[in-house]
Amino acid sequence: MQLNKKIKVLYITGEFENNISGGIGRVVNGIFNNMKNKQNIKIGILLFKKFYIDNIDNIKKRFFLKKFKNILKELLNNDQYNIVHFTHNCSGTEYAIKLIRVFFPRIKIIYSCHSISKYENNIRLPDNNLINSEEYIINNIDYIHVLNKASLSFLKQAYGKIINSKSVIIIPNGIEENQKKIDIKWGKKLIKKCDKKIKILCLSRWSNGKGLEVLLDSIPYVIKQYNEVKFIIAGRKKFNWDYNGKEYIKVIDKKINKFKDHIIKLGWLNDIQVNTIFTLGDLWIMPSFLEYFPYSILEPMLNRIPIISSRIECVIELLEENKECLCYAPQDPIELGNKILKLIQDINLRNKLVANAYLKVKKELNWEKISQMYIDMYNKI
Repeated sequence: MQLNKKIKVLYITGEFENNISGGIGRVVNGIFNNMKNKQNIKIGILLFKKFYIDNIDNIKKRFFLKKFKNILKELLNNDQYNIVHFTHNCSGTEYAIKLIRVFFPRIKIIYSCHSISKYENNIRLPDNNLINSEEYIINNIDYIHVLNKASLSFLKQAYGKIINSKSVIIIPNGIEENQKKIDIKWGKKLIKKCDKKIKILCLSRWSNGKGLEVLLDSIPYVIKQYNEVKFIIAGRKKFNWDYNGKEYIKVIDKKINKFKDHIIKLGWLNDIQVNTIFTLGDLWIMPSFLEYFPYSILEPMLNRIPIISSRIECVIELLEENKECLCYAPQDPIELGNKILKLIQDINLRNKLVANAYLKVKKELNWEKISQMYIDMYNKI
């Protein structure tokens, strides 16, 4: 679609370039890289992390807010942005929206729902301040962007009456195939630990709702029938923002120690290590109880690793079971164990799942196509 005038969009985000802790950073980088050279649109990035410090006292907080206020006003005045797009609810989002409403009421505001704290309240136990901030944001923006029909359903369950009065736009996440650096030396060390066994991967932040306990409970069932397996489980962080997150990590550590001969436990991986892991794995498990549009599904699709996923809304909306992935009931370790054994034993099924999932991600979820959907959204606004 050709635009009649130049649209200028300012992204306000906590993740960009190498400042990535999850899917949001991948999305912002994907959008920016695919739009930065387009003639009819200008994308700017204001990164919260440049200004925010954890555990700040009142004096530093006032200084931070004043500094952020001045920078934001200068950007919006000088560059004449039409739209401000917030990618998530983080420290400062509510404050920035209040500033825009007071000083730049003509500017349209979009908020991307990559997570919905109020909906997650019984799964990940977010802080009440986060939920209050989210409610303010939902009430005071012009457009809401969600990733799929599943996310829209969660949003309506959390904020039904408010959502009915808002314009909601659905655009999925994208992913691009390109040259990626790998760590050959680090990869060889991992391979040596695996002893030519089937390598089953799970890369997930260790926190409530990620379902790692179900995966670990499936292991004794699997190794009883097929012992030549090695589970590589990564994503352990000392810091966890979830309520009671440290206790969850202790539970997972304890379960891992019971079967440590069959498990390689890794911490939080950098991008090069993640790329390396993808060259080594035979099967991929995504055991979450809740996701929105996870890169823990998109990345194995693109890297041609057969996927076994919990049967949750966003996955069954994206992938056809038994054609592009295998699924199991989210809290059923026996069904998961059976699906793992099925893929171990059936190489033809593995090849079919890989081919179909790869075709879908290349055709439907490439960044060129997804970025055009963003452009269409901005043009409409």
